Amino acid sequence: MSKQDKKFIIALIGMVFVPYIVIGYVLYKQTRSKLMGFVAGLVALLMYLVLFNRFFVNTYSIETLKHDNVEIIQTTFQKLKTPEVEVIDKTKEAEIKETLSQKQAVRQAESYINTMAFSKKGLIDQLKYEGYSQKDAEYAVNKLKINYNNQAFKQAESYLDTMAFSRKGLIDQLKYDGFTEKQSIYAVDKIGL
Repeated sequence: MSKQDKKFIIALIGMVFVPYIVIGYVLYKQTRSKLMGFVAGLVALLMYLVLFNRFFVNTYSIETLKHDNVEIIQTTFQKLKTPEVEVIDKTKEAEIKETLSQKQAVRQAESYINTMAFSKKGLIDQLKYEGYSQKDAEYAVNKLKINYNNQAFKQAESYLDTMAFSRKGLIDQLKYDGFTEKQSIYAVDKIGL
């Protein structure tokens, strides 16, 4: 039993048992009835035993739960650990299998995205125009995980810097550039047109 448990038991005795003894003694003195004092003392003792028992039952339950939770956490961690290793291995496999032309397509796509805005379709078409195969162009675009809502917004800003557009006209222009209707509307809404 820890020091904290002992302190708690002493506190229980002090808070529950002693006041009932005092009450029993006071009742005995006032009524001069040994029976009233005895009953008050007995009630105090029963209350103390109930609280004492509950404390230990709850402590046992908490310790059991703690033990169970540790096992659950360890089991879950083991289950999670295994897939992480597999994902890392698959990533390494993918990197090894990545062809030189795919690597070049990724570099080219990064270069384009860093200088101007593109839709997914527009970037694939641009890479194809540069001589990359459809497969390599799609691989590069998918690997970069580009936020096309943000790209549509940048493209819309670029258009408005050089010419005037109605809301519908700008949405149509963005759709023509390969952005989806949802991406186009997002961009125009963000601009406030």
